[in-house]
Amino acid sequence: SSWAIAHCDSPAQSRKESTRDRTHDAQHASASYLQATSKPEACIGDKSLMEQMFLEDVRCRSKTQQPVPPKGSCLRVATWNVNIFTGAKSSLETKADASAVCDELLSWDADVIVLQEMADMVLDIRWDDAWQEGLHSANELNELLLNAGYTLHRSCADNPTLLATRLPVRYAAGIMLDEVATRTRGNRLWVEKRGAQYAELQMATGQWLRVYATHLNHRDDEAVRNFGFQQDALGVRRREVEKLTHHWRDRSARARPSAVRDSPALIMADFNQPLRRHYTEEEWRAITEGQRAASPAAVAAKMEEEGDGVAELLEAQGFRSAFDLSEQRSTEYGGRPAPPFTHWTGTTLDFVYVHGACTVRRTGVRYTPLSDH
Repeated sequence: SSWAIAHCDSPAQSRKESTRDRTHDAQHASASYLQATSKPEACIGDKSLMEQMFLEDVRCRSKTQQPVPPKGSCLRVATWNVNIFTGAKSSLETKADASAVCDELLSWDADVIVLQEMADMVLDIRWDDAWQEGLHSANELNELLLNAGYTLHRSCADNPTLLATRLPVRYAAGIMLDEVATRTRGNRLWVEKRGAQYAELQMATGQWLRVYATHLNHRDDEAVRNFGFQQDALGVRRREVEKLTHHWRDRSARARPSAVRDSPALIMADFNQPLRRHYTEEEWRAITEGQRAASPAAVAAKMEEEGDGVAELLEAQGFRSAFDLSEQRSTEYGGRPAPPFTHWTGTTLDFVYVHGACTVRRTGVRYTPLSDH
């Protein structure tokens, strides 16, 4: 689970911000799996090995991690994929208890929490019996968060994302990111629609904050029919983000009062894609070879050379990841040039993107075996 402390300044204050130190130490501690793949005997793309190493890393780091520091007058936001309460190995054998998940969440003292894979018992009638326990856990967590003073808003998606906040909500809306269900091929055909939850929040200072909570597709290719043949079309996640940023631009033009239009915006998500610039050449080779083992050749080749284009699309419109903006980026992880891993693959998939006059004081990751993120 990842979190960030942000201090929202006025545009004038933001321009006075001092230049940040952008230097990095080449030595950094990556996930055990990425370290292991540099050895000749490594099993790149071996899911059981990756999950085992992820659990070992999580258990080790959770014992030594410091408590979440006090946030002071800053705003704190957090995003976490709870994996439908099936734990670190996506199995009912490692299921996560709703009360334990809630205890973890409350320990962060976050003003805004985004939770992916928070299925809803009423809406998600298609889930089969094997997942019913996860649905009950999600419903139990809803009640616990409501009792803790959070207001809940859920995205209109087949596997929803929950936006929970202690701030006053002045406006909220669900956004469909897929106009028609996306059909992706893995070990079986997966058909679903992705969505996002949008909210305009008012902070104690009276300033507005716009938040998008979402979960991009787990694959960037979709199975489409072309003259009767099944083909793999690329660019699923970029298409989803184009839909989201279209809403952001439209809302920026039409929102009232004008203070809302000019307010900072956050996109909090499981983006389902690591960024190449965060890894060494050797680490990126291991990541892409693992993708090659599980994806069509054209998809793997595109990922290796370019990624999915989502980060570039967001950055072209003025969004930056909270980690890149963090005032303590150069020191808080021992100079590591990438955020700590957030996923069982040993990569970072969970990001908060920031637009507007918002100073990010600190970012961090909490390690827990309650999920595979």
